[in-house]
Amino acid sequence: MNMSEKEEEWKSWHFRGSTGENIAFAAFYILVLVFAVPGNTLALWAFSKQKSSSPSKVFLCHLAIADLSYVLLLPMRVVYHLNDSLWPLGHVLCQLGGFLFYLNMYCSIYLMSLISLDRCLSVVLPLKSRAGSQEEAVKKTD
Repeated sequence: MNMSEKEEEWKSWHFRGSTGENIAFAAFYILVLVFAVPGNTLALWAFSKQKSSSPSKVFLCHLAIADLSYVLLLPMRVVYHLNDSLWPLGHVLCQLGGFLFYLNMYCSIYLMSLISLDRCLSVVLPLKSRAGSQEEAVKKTD
């Protein structure tokens, strides 16, 4: 079996969406890219200008970094969808792009979970969570 037969076999079972679906995905990814890059960059700039650093601010800063790196991978997805669901960038970039795409997605999920846990603890146990942040503030000033 030569390479062209393998490619034909692969194409026969590989689902390729309709042209309209691919254009819709590409347009959506471009729209996300246009709004998310400036938004996350602005958030990082705002976090860098703040003097205090509570756990929530640290989590949000890391979330902005994870989201920004996730969004910067979207142009590869746009190329994929505009190329009719065929990957033109080579095997290594396919593997690396897929790995980084899911790594950033899971980082964002875990960071949002930690932010939710931090907020929950600050509502359920307000004095204990506040005391812990005050102790950290005192340690920083010493």
